[in-house]
Amino acid sequence: MIRIFLLLLSLSNLTYPAIASNKLNTDIKTWHTKNNVPVFYLHAAEIPMLDIAVVFNAGSARDGSKFGLAQLTNSMMDEGTKQWSVDEIAERFESVGANFSADTDRDMASLHLRSLSTPSKLQPALATFADMISHPTFPSRALKRLQDNTLRMIEFGQQSSRSVANDIIYQLIYDNQPYAHPVIGQKQTVVGIKQQDVKDFYNRYYVANNALIAIVGDVKQQQATAIANQLTQHLASGQAAAPLPPTLHRSDQASSKQLHFPGTQTAIRLGTLGIKRSDNDYFPLVVGNHVLGGLPLLSRLFTEVREKRGLTYGAYSYFSPQLVAGPFIITMETRNAQVKTATDVSKQVLTTFVDNGPSAKELALAKKNIIGGFPLKLDSNSALLANMINIGFYRLPLNYLASYRDNINQVSRAEVKAAFAKHINSKKMATVTVGNTDANQ
Repeated sequence: MIRIFLLLLSLSNLTYPAIASNKLNTDIKTWHTKNNVPVFYLHAAEIPMLDIAVVFNAGSARDGSKFGLAQLTNSMMDEGTKQWSVDEIAERFESVGANFSADTDRDMASLHLRSLSTPSKLQPALATFADMISHPTFPSRALKRLQDNTLRMIEFGQQSSRSVANDIIYQLIYDNQPYAHPVIGQKQTVVGIKQQDVKDFYNRYYVANNALIAIVGDVKQQQATAIANQLTQHLASGQAAAPLPPTLHRSDQASSKQLHFPGTQTAIRLGTLGIKRSDNDYFPLVVGNHVLGGLPLLSRLFTEVREKRGLTYGAYSYFSPQLVAGPFIITMETRNAQVKTATDVSKQVLTTFVDNGPSAKELALAKKNIIGGFPLKLDSNSALLANMINIGFYRLPLNYLASYRDNINQVSRAEVKAAFAKHINSKKMATVTVGNTDANQ
């Protein structure tokens, strides 16, 4: 307990004075390639490295009824091209010290390249990357292998009460809407995905008019322009993805689901619709959530559920803004016999916060912590790249990073209270418990 008290004391005085005084690298440039792909570029010459992301509006929200299709398509991009096999692609990247990765979430599918900026290393890496983007072959044998891997991952997730609870809360919040299903898909849908499905998905969504490029590193703007053109020149023009259907706010309904799961702990999730990424209330909700459940060890949820009552090791809340309204979720695990108490306390903490907002002291501490820690989110090329992807994909202002701390600092108590009252109905939350239901009786 003494150690926790000292840690709380140190966090309450956290200011990051040396970091906060540094000038941040936020001078983002933007233009379009010859075939109209938007490019977001930031010069960072501190180390001889280059980080590139080619991003498509092709996340799992585009799966249709074939849940897992977006994930499988993106994971197959390095499985072979018309020119090189999967082994040759790996060898080409390895020979120049380059690294390729792919990532899929509900909104987007992204392909990442990290390479030394030395021309003798960079040019072979770019040639391989460009070929992968424009000429993947999606071999049937690779699809079967990746489907089997995906099925094993799904089965592994079903052995975790946390993973199961995470999936169910999305289902309750979104019902049959595009965000409802897991990005990885479901067993019954993954097994039915065919090679032609993957090819059709690629041909529809991996096109110039549905893409953007982010570039951070040790190349001048003229070279970045040439790189962006090289990577996209062979993409079909295609069409941008259609707008996602507007998410229906279900604040007039409360829903719950209890699932039996063996073990001594129950996973609890409380959730409802939050906001889309472009919402004007973004900054008040960021600051407010820091007070409610985002600030480590000092948030209201942690204090009331963990510190005062010892019901859990940690209780947290978060917004996950998306193209359309993403979720607001409270998450915790507790002993089976304490599920009702932990859930009731959490709901009461949320209700009180929505009704009254933060105190002046809580607001000041939250803003101080967010502003002080912000430079740590820009301390590497990969971190800068992630921020630039969000700026491009969600169409945030180019000065988003430069103005971030000012936007946080300007948030008032009244704005936080109004934003939570507008977006969160604490009495109409979806509630999920996954644990030993017999122990809860």
